[in-house]
Amino acid sequence: MKKDFSNLLLLLCSSILVLVIVELTFRWIQPPRPRKLQPRVKYVFVPPDSTRKRYCDYIYLVPNQTGYSLDASVEVSSLGIRNVEVTSQSQPNSIRILALGDSHTFGYGVSDEETWPRLLEQKL
Repeated sequence: MKKDFSNLLLLLCSSILVLVIVELTFRWIQPPRPRKLQPRVKYVFVPPDSTRKRYCDYIYLVPNQTGYSLDASVEVSSLGIRNVEVTSQSQPNSIRILALGDSHTFGYGVSDEETWPRLLEQKL
């Protein structure tokens, strides 16, 4: 009986030691978390409104601001979009494309040059 207890105790201590070593190894090899720099990008939240048949939330960027999305700098134009300032009049022989989407389109955590709309703009 005493031998079974000592074997069980040895198994328990060995298991705990292996788990601690695995945890420390994963903490050592994983990449660091992104820094959250200040000031953060500000948003306007518009709750749902059933009187206008709108059942989902809307979130808009506050216009004319410069802030950070994680550790990437973000500039928001007067139109409330993440881009350089654009005019309402397009240039002759030019095409404008509007990219609508979620955090992937916004480029959460990446610089302006790394967002897919900017990469598309460079390709076109």
